[in-house]
Amino acid sequence: MIKVIREGLNPILNQYAYPELNVRIGIDLGENAVVQYGWETHTTDGKVASKKPQLDILGYTMSIATKMTALAKPDQIIIGQLVYDALDDNQKSTFKLLPISPLSRSREENNPIYTDRDRNSSNYGHYNHR
Repeated sequence: MIKVIREGLNPILNQYAYPELNVRIGIDLGENAVVQYGWETHTTDGKVASKKPQLDILGYTMSIATKMTALAKPDQIIIGQLVYDALDDNQKSTFKLLPISPLSRSREENNPIYTDRDRNSSNYGHYNHR
């Protein structure tokens, strides 16, 4: 995603003097629930033309991924311990442990998080952008 933005979207935005996009990515692994909380209806001539469900994703994993995203710097990927454990050694070598003060941790005290080693490099991988 970061590669697409840096090499695809940002050059186009630069051509038209728009500001570049930067993204912060948090990835964690676990169970979530997809819930429907309503319907989006579109009417034509007073009749319902289409009806789409409004969905949301809830769960501990989503909450943690959101918090990890908040810790990320622009164009940085942060992953949780379970994601890190699933990587092969080559992919693991592109991440480093992200030190977090004990005061900023919640239930994640025993689940460290990792960040990419060099967020300014142009060498990208599937899970990171070293």
